[in-house]
Amino acid sequence: MIKTTSISEFNSWISDMEVEEVRSVGRYFTWCRPNGTVMSKLDRFLLSDDWLSQWLDTTQFVLDRDFSDHCPILLRSRTNDWGPKPFKIMDWWLKDKSFQNMVAHNWGNYHPSGWGGFALKQKLKFIKDRIR
Repeated sequence: MIKTTSISEFNSWISDMEVEEVRSVGRYFTWCRPNGTVMSKLDRFLLSDDWLSQWLDTTQFVLDRDFSDHCPILLRSRTNDWGPKPFKIMDWWLKDKSFQNMVAHNWGNYHPSGWGGFALKQKLKFIKDRIR
């Protein structure tokens, strides 16, 4: 009886908070015993209507578990444009002579026209494209 009461109280709390579970993709169960005999959906995102109206197409992705008995969950909204993906450079590239030579060669042989700030921006974009 205690279990049923606890579940009812939790469901009532969810209703009082005016949140709802987000559409889910991937695995249905988010937790399992190590031997796989028992599985349950314990983990989930609960979001408000305000959130869902601002972040359309929000989906939770239940990923495969690795070391834990819980599956990681990823929240994603396809309509959100975060802008261009940041460019990252690996430290070990800077120690590679062929990388240094490639950058020096491309930097020295590319001469965009325009004022200084614009030319620098163009050179950096050019180098970025060459690195990729």
